Amino acid sequence: MILSFNLFEHKTPTRFAQRIIDGLHQHKLIDTDDQTDLKKEFAWRFPDAGGTMAPVHGDTKLHTIREDAADRWAPGRDIHFTVKPYHPDRHQFAPVLQVVSIQKIKLIYHHGITAQVDGETLGLLLFAELVQNDGFDTELEFVEYFFPDHSVTEETVRTFTGKLIHWTNLKY
Repeated sequence: MILSFNLFEHKTPTRFAQRIIDGLHQHKLIDTDDQTDLKKEFAWRFPDAGGTMAPVHGDTKLHTIREDAADRWAPGRDIHFTVKPYHPDRHQFAPVLQVVSIQKIKLIYHHGITAQVDGETLGLLLFAELVQNDGFDTELEFVEYFFPDHSVTEETVRTFTGKLIHWTNLKY
């Protein structure tokens, strides 16, 4: 199945593709030559989308969070990592892998954010790890991605329910 990633968020490169490629290398799912080649090709195709910047420690994306009302994502499903999936510039930027595992996730925003994975509330350190492993530099970037019109003073409780789609053995 196609797993599509944004090149930009608020006109800033997400670097999701590069972070995924670096995560695949870190977890030995691709070798160093493949990592270099995939990042060079991506930079050539999308020069404004973050280029081939050298990874910073922890600058990887090891899973993604998606809504899945149709319950289509499951272990064993093929993942086609793609940008611009319905555009002539469609690009599959990594090899086809299989979903290793799925975890249920619920994000709750009310004067701050909490996350529940498989019904368990994550502590601050584990939540920070989830944010980093999902390819975000800060908790604020994560909140703005999932709750783009959030307000610190907002009284409404907002939720997001979906799945953590893992292509490594990582679990929370």
